[in-house]
Amino acid sequence: VAAMQRAGIVKGRDGNRFDPQENATRAEVSAVLRRFIEVIIDPAAAAGWTKNDSGHLLYYQNGKALTGWKEIGGKRYYFDENGAMVVNTKVDGYVVGPDGAGK
Repeated sequence: VAAMQRAGIVKGRDGNRFDPQENATRAEVSAVLRRFIEVIIDPAAAAGWTKNDSGHLLYYQNGKALTGWKEIGGKRYYFDENGAMVVNTKVDGYVVGPDGAGK
């Protein structure tokens, strides 16, 4: 609790006192979760390749999934409106191969 308080995630009730036997309100839990996410998930850290629950590759930059044509590491990739990288298709007249790179 002390470490979370120092990080600004958990704040006490009146007079900054903690009452571990009391139930937290929905608003209190919401505030703690919001502060936790703001402290733990730095948008700069949410960058790079990842897979969604369906196994599709996505690329995050500045905490957001890319969409449209983007150049990454010298290759051009196309990401659909949900951020998933497309493969084995044609987009805007360009062939997108099995590795997702446009030719």
